[in-house]
Amino acid sequence: MGESKNNIDGPKDLKFALLLATGSTVESAAAAVGYSYRAGRRRMENARFRELVKETRNGILQQAHGKLTQLAGEAADELQKAIRDPDPKVKLKAIELVFTARSSISHEFDFEQRLTALETRVKT
Repeated sequence: MGESKNNIDGPKDLKFALLLATGSTVESAAAAVGYSYRAGRRRMENARFRELVKETRNGILQQAHGKLTQLAGEAADELQKAIRDPDPKVKLKAIELVFTARSSISHEFDFEQRLTALETRVKT
């Protein structure tokens, strides 16, 4: 490999980036794709390669967020059913979960709105 190459070398680098993005150490990821530890470290010195690892990690997190958002909708539907359960214990637990979730979601939504407003002000 040359000294801190500026290009990404196809499938090996893509797999190396994926392994790093999912939590593998440089040593284990390098071994898995057939790089020496030193070669793996050299790849990590490359700004374009580090950006690839970051983009890969962000893509994985976005997929997980999408799945969790979908599940949250399904969970809310189930909570709605549980609130109508004839068993008072089930009903009370469901109500408790609704208020807990609502509070958490409200704080998150409020934070996101404030952050967006700050980012908009900084840009202008």
